[in-house]
Amino acid sequence: MSALWAARPRALRAARPRALRAVWGSVHGERLWYALHGHDVGPLRTRRGSVGHGRVLPPEARSAASARPWVRLLVVKAARRLRREGWTAGRLGLVVERLGAPPWQGTEALDRVNDDRTCLAALGRLWASLAADGAGGGLYRVQVWFDRLAAADGLQGELFARGGPDREKARALSAAVDALNERYGRTVVGFGHCGDASSAAAGYAGAKTAYGRIPDLEDFR
Repeated sequence: MSALWAARPRALRAARPRALRAVWGSVHGERLWYALHGHDVGPLRTRRGSVGHGRVLPPEARSAASARPWVRLLVVKAARRLRREGWTAGRLGLVVERLGAPPWQGTEALDRVNDDRTCLAALGRLWASLAADGAGGGLYRVQVWFDRLAAADGLQGELFARGGPDREKARALSAAVDALNERYGRTVVGFGHCGDASSAAAGYAGAKTAYGRIPDLEDFR
């Protein structure tokens, strides 16, 4: 048995790059071959495709009215992550899973934004669509995400963009809110139902198990 285990590393190193690529079913097998032979392959460059948060609702918050503060809190948390990581979003998505019924899903187009006010307004339109479709009962899990991401530092002022000067004010307001919350290490200022009062009402919505990234300290606030 020991001879068998000793032979496996030697066979792995003796294999050809394409063979390991076929075994792994991806380029990672080939990269492993080069790493085993002393090449500095470095980490793969990846591009974030979306930013989002989800939450299983407690039994007392499974109607559209009682779940809304939770969803607003998730949207604000995701929007803050967009700003921290330097992204703007072109779309907001919402999935509502329901007991004994198919999940409800909707999306709302955004104009390369990351401020709380605009994102919450988009959520309001999605929530109205949820109610109009008669899907506001028996909720048990909600998830929101932003996608169609673009770098915020490449954003230029647009004379005819939707929102005009108000959009610039919304960005500045969110930046001021972020600065206050960062200064005090917790959410002391928020939009509507997204301050400390609603956080207490909606329960803790901080960091959960993150399978695709390492959580930031701010995720726990």
